[in-house]
Amino acid sequence: MSIDSYAGNHGLCPNGGDVDRWGAAELEIVRDWVPEERSFGHPNVRIFSCVKASPGPNGPLNHLELRISQNQIELWGSDAGSSVLRLMTRWSNVNLSVTRGLVWLEDTHYNATKGNCQSTRKPCQTQHTFTWDNLAFDGPFTYRDFSYDALDALVPHSDGSVDLAKYAAPNQTTSWNVLNMPSNPQAAAARVLFNFIPANWQAAKTLIVTVNGNQHPTAWPYPSSLSQGWWKTLAVTIPVTDLVAGTNVVQIGSVDQPVIVSNVNLVLVNVTGGVPVLPGSVNSYPE
Repeated sequence: MSIDSYAGNHGLCPNGGDVDRWGAAELEIVRDWVPEERSFGHPNVRIFSCVKASPGPNGPLNHLELRISQNQIELWGSDAGSSVLRLMTRWSNVNLSVTRGLVWLEDTHYNATKGNCQSTRKPCQTQHTFTWDNLAFDGPFTYRDFSYDALDALVPHSDGSVDLAKYAAPNQTTSWNVLNMPSNPQAAAARVLFNFIPANWQAAKTLIVTVNGNQHPTAWPYPSSLSQGWWKTLAVTIPVTDLVAGTNVVQIGSVDQPVIVSNVNLVLVNVTGGVPVLPGSVNSYPE
């Protein structure tokens, strides 16, 4: 589930449309890999108010709450620096089938120079600063997962930009080092979690996922309608015995298509007991 925001000067705020206010209307729910969008004009979307934005990364922040039930989602928010919450948007008749919750915070940045702003002498809005703090979830925790990240590729370009991802030609793989895996992790399973995009907008018949030399060919899991070149997130379950203490080498590609891969993680699923002990350490981290 994801929610998109909009600026107040779009004229959609019932309590004032100045540029310093923002709100949210678009909700995307994904069921079995198929996205369903509910946005402006949808009969089950109602916008109640907008909130005043923070003046900058060092200023006071908005407080936001998502209140979720099986059939309704509400977004509540406060003006920046205020503790008073008010209802912003309600999505009704969502018919969620979830039985447990997970929160995931992600910033998605649009390519603001795509419209050739330099040649048209329009402002090139390519640098944005986002600030957040104190992400919390009040639902019951029935398990604990621990994630260990590979570093971003950070491939530099002559214009000063960098690539976070890596490219793999057909039947080749990108290679990632995942650091600091604990010794003898007590987990129910392990997963390779990563983002990828087909470089030529074609579905791959088989993805290549290899961990420390152990291969796990993975068939394309999505409906044919999702074969186009959009970024996708995939979790491939592997045996815990594939993992080694310290540095783990993860290789990801495709047998038949070029792919671009980023955000590679190894996840320990449903860890029991204390926090896993990192290699070379004596005591576990405190709870």
